[in-house]
Amino acid sequence: LRPLAFCAIGLAGCAGAAFSFTSVFRNPAVGSDLGEPLVIALLSNWLTASYVLCGLFAWWRRPESRFGPLMVAVGFANFISTLSWTTNDFTFTLGQAFDLLPPVLFLHLFLAFPSGRLSGPVERAFVVSAYAAAVVLQVVRMPFGGFGPNNLLELTVHEDAALISLRVALLTMSAYCLIGAATLLLRRRGTLRPLRPMFVLLLDAFALGLVMIAALFVSASFDGPAVQEIRWATFATLGAAPLVFLAALLNVRLARSAVGDLVLELRAEPAPADLRDSLARALRDPSLELAYWLPDFGVYVDLDGKPVELPDLQGRSTTLIDRHGDHIAALI
Repeated sequence: LRPLAFCAIGLAGCAGAAFSFTSVFRNPAVGSDLGEPLVIALLSNWLTASYVLCGLFAWWRRPESRFGPLMVAVGFANFISTLSWTTNDFTFTLGQAFDLLPPVLFLHLFLAFPSGRLSGPVERAFVVSAYAAAVVLQVVRMPFGGFGPNNLLELTVHEDAALISLRVALLTMSAYCLIGAATLLLRRRGTLRPLRPMFVLLLDAFALGLVMIAALFVSASFDGPAVQEIRWATFATLGAAPLVFLAALLNVRLARSAVGDLVLELRAEPAPADLRDSLARALRDPSLELAYWLPDFGVYVDLDGKPVELPDLQGRSTTLIDRHGDHIAALI
């Protein structure tokens, strides 16, 4: 996108957040329904603005990745759901109809990290079914009432049907979020290579966000204790995810700068010990070991000439350095 388009999208996201913020105080029912209006307004609209702006930054830094545009979509979906805070019949109904859409977009976003693409057909089918369930279950429950006088889809007031449909919708979304959180944790444990600390932190933050959404929905389904506090904590957790992602982008940028410094140091043809130190600094891994291949003996040795056994992939990883098909060295 051109810079003007980025600016327009950013301004639209900020304008949407500002509109939702003022809607809270123009609709007294929101305060009694959601708890402290100011807290809800700040946290919810922080989600809108942070995901739109951080998504634009990620989009600009990595235009080949879909993760940035997906973050922007999450921010605008959150804005659409806050239209349920308005008193206009059409916007209220639209906001309520898509009220369960943001959790599914969070699920989609977190599972699609870091490329913005889901990993396979099973994962894609899972996310598509979550989208369908979020819209269908919400629209199905709206005709039974319980949403107030601005609900254009209300056909009758049936409290029992409304309560049952509410619980089915929230518990279904909770199940999707918990499955998504489990998938992220399994992805973290199942990888063959050790993950970078920032990558681990992101996966943990994403999984925690999905667990918090599930906890909120389960508590709200049965009028559990501290629903308002859980909602605030959930919004705060989800709002922290873009900051962690920006920190990861900064981490990548610093890593590239360290690689540039390494290239300059290599031009000076450093001694083997200095080379290990330079590589450790560039990779930000003080545990790094450098082993050289001795073709006559068929073994790797350390700087002191002692044989080195290459570890398995549990806890440490090995990168072999070859040239023209011949072993040269190994980074452990």
